[in-house]
Amino acid sequence: MKIVIWGAGDMGRRVIPYLDKESIVAFIDNNTDKIGTWYFGIPIISIDEYEAKYNKIPILITPLAEEEIENVLINKGVGFYFRLSDCPSEFSNVEYTPVLEKFSISQITEDKKFVIYGSTLFTIVLNQWVKKNKGYYLTIVLPKPVEKIMIENMKRENPEMFFTPETDDIMQENLNFLVTDEWYINRLKERGIDSERIINLYDISEKEESYYNAEIEQYRDIHKGESCFIIGHGPSLRVSDLDVLEANNIITFSMNLTYKLFDKTEWRPDYYVVLDKRVLNRHSYFKWEENTKRKCFIADMSEEFWRQNQSEKNVKYHSIRNMNSRGEKFSDDISRRVYFGATVAYDCLQIAVYMGFRKIYLLGMDLVPYKPSSKSAAYYSNFFETDSRDKKPQMWVNKILRGYSAAKEYAVSNHIQIYNATRGGYLDIFERVDFDKLFENGKYNETYNE
Repeated sequence: MKIVIWGAGDMGRRVIPYLDKESIVAFIDNNTDKIGTWYFGIPIISIDEYEAKYNKIPILITPLAEEEIENVLINKGVGFYFRLSDCPSEFSNVEYTPVLEKFSISQITEDKKFVIYGSTLFTIVLNQWVKKNKGYYLTIVLPKPVEKIMIENMKRENPEMFFTPETDDIMQENLNFLVTDEWYINRLKERGIDSERIINLYDISEKEESYYNAEIEQYRDIHKGESCFIIGHGPSLRVSDLDVLEANNIITFSMNLTYKLFDKTEWRPDYYVVLDKRVLNRHSYFKWEENTKRKCFIADMSEEFWRQNQSEKNVKYHSIRNMNSRGEKFSDDISRRVYFGATVAYDCLQIAVYMGFRKIYLLGMDLVPYKPSSKSAAYYSNFFETDSRDKKPQMWVNKILRGYSAAKEYAVSNHIQIYNATRGGYLDIFERVDFDKLFENGKYNETYNE
């Protein structure tokens, strides 16, 4: 299937290995400086040029601002498009791995009848994998409601594949469903399909053993009932606050670039958490495990990093980097997965909850200079970096806030207290506490906010 990718940037790059490069006709980008140039040998065009030359070809939306782009397409009458966020997390990984393809094909056995259930780009890619590995295509069942024009478009662009809309007759057959979008799983169950016949390929972390780290199991409830602080990068953070935490032997989590403060304080975190690959690349001149009291939890962002660093202090966890806008998830088993929330602090929260902490305080989580009432492209920044790449645009902040909201919902449901001890800032999802009163007279008052 020919396709045009909207977004000649990092997310557009990540999806290329999952497609036949020859099938990518062009990239669309809003940056006028890019238009007329090439990206990975593929031309970058404007939306106007797409309408003039390629309007029959589907678009894959890759940027985080997918809702804005989707509205642009709808207003222009473009209805044949896909969203990268509807594809499995693997499509958004920093590095390509064949894990998803191998797992998907391993689920197809010759003693059962399988169909692919879904209407995302992954639906087509999956069927191409089946053809390559099995020598045949599977029937694609398009879930309700699917518009007639969508069916026609899918058939036109993939004439060798067989598509059928969801019907009662199909649902009554003894079929096994390879589900490409997990939001449809509950629908299948409501229609009476046994769980054993539903294979979730959108999130394979529960069954894919290469994502599982048995070592992490030993940390479940290791700090049951205790309190901890998660230290952010906000400009409100004071070195003296870290000294107070150190003096009171408070368990702390640190992240990414906090090591830049280590020459100013004797404080060191109990746990260090690293998510960003660019931060991992700095390990050559700063080794977190040498400045962490207990363990470093490091995401599986870079195979090269893990080949070169086998310290007993470093613990690998699987990061699910999906950018979906349908609601963030909060992991209850970090030995299998930690869900992405656009900030490493969200990873810290999931790890802390898994460890059994019942009071979790956030410090230095400013969201500065973000303002909820502002309609401008505000930025979420920190005081460690001036590099513009570390500034997060407004839609990124919105995703961070959705993640924090998911964390709060999980915490309330599981009798966990999350407080914001940050001095000022704009993070008001969690109940505020006053850091100075919490440590009045230099001693931690555990009952202060009860």
